[in-house]
Amino acid sequence: MIDQPAHDQGERTPTGAELTALDPMFRTDPHPVLARLRRDEPVHYDAVINRWVLTRHDDVERVLRDRTMSLDPHKANEGTYMRLFLPPPGQAANMLFSDPPDHTRLRALVNKAFTRARSSAWRPASAGSSASCSTR
Repeated sequence: MIDQPAHDQGERTPTGAELTALDPMFRTDPHPVLARLRRDEPVHYDAVINRWVLTRHDDVERVLRDRTMSLDPHKANEGTYMRLFLPPPGQAANMLFSDPPDHTRLRALVNKAFTRARSSAWRPASAGSSASCSTR
């Protein structure tokens, strides 16, 4: 892997951690890197992490609507990026990485806790927690 952040790489296509929040420049402002990818290689195969990176809205939407695709890391091929998200043995799967109908059922359960009224009620506590974290 190259030691320099993605923004300092000239026209070389960023890959691996350079396309994640692990890269300080990408974390600060991912837009220039993503704009270049969208222009030069909108469907990018990242061989470092063994994943596909899509940068165009229509491509992302098509994949998200394709029911043959999966978010479940149990269904991911060995050695792929999604396998990193397998829960430890004995731990329940995360609803963010579950597919319908499990995701739909779990989302219906938690939606009750995230109504506008309930979210507004959390505002003072979350503001206090945010302030506390920012002063550390």
